[in-house]
Amino acid sequence: MTASSNADALTQERLDKIAKAWSRMVDCISHDVMSSLSTIRNTGNLIETVYPELLNAYKIALEHNLVTTTIDNKHLKILDALVPNIRTESTQAIEFLDLLHPYDKKLLSSSEDIAQLSIKACLNHLLEQHAFKNEQERALVTVECKEDFQFKCAPIFIDNLLSNLLDNALRCIEKAAKGTLSIWTTNSKNYNEIHFKDTGSGIAPNNMLRVFHRFFTQRNGITLPGLGFCRLAILQADGDVTCNSALGEYTEFVITFPKIK
Repeated sequence: MTASSNADALTQERLDKIAKAWSRMVDCISHDVMSSLSTIRNTGNLIETVYPELLNAYKIALEHNLVTTTIDNKHLKILDALVPNIRTESTQAIEFLDLLHPYDKKLLSSSEDIAQLSIKACLNHLLEQHAFKNEQERALVTVECKEDFQFKCAPIFIDNLLSNLLDNALRCIEKAAKGTLSIWTTNSKNYNEIHFKDTGSGIAPNNMLRVFHRFFTQRNGITLPGLGFCRLAILQADGDVTCNSALGEYTEFVITFPKIK
């Protein structure tokens, strides 16, 4: 085995350890947190049911001078906003934990989850399924994929990675009220790359380290893998996702895949 092969094996072993550690963490979080969240949600449901009656009783008592201590109106307004949020937030957290498990199993890359995919087909699917606001927004996106290439990945991760990058770029363009998005492919001796570069608002230097922190995202009311989780899947496939940006000028993401031999 060559030095390069040894290095590749060590890198893959390290990534496998990361994925397995992530899996163990998910199991621990679910076990320790799920019951507490269920208790909080049930409590929230109960409070939401009785709160209007309690509030009404308090107001009647206040009118008849039956209470000696009054509640600040500002605090009452905060309670009005927070009470339904107990149920909503705890339900979202429970759904988030439930979603971790199937994606976690796919991240560990069982052979049935991995597929050999075409980047051109993935990009075509991306543009066909994306809900552009109008024709003007669609015209902001140009794709140049002169040479198709094949890569291996669980489809759920590459689909969501590309969707995330497209959504993020269009938001940056809208925020800056300027710019376009260019998508193109390049290749070298050992790797193929897909580039997403928008000339919108860019990313502040202090936010660059947080680009891949969000592991899940909300789209159309559905929670899906975010940039962080999708990048772990690409790393597991011996590739990577990197980001470079200049505030007010551009943001460029590059997805790298090893060439299939």
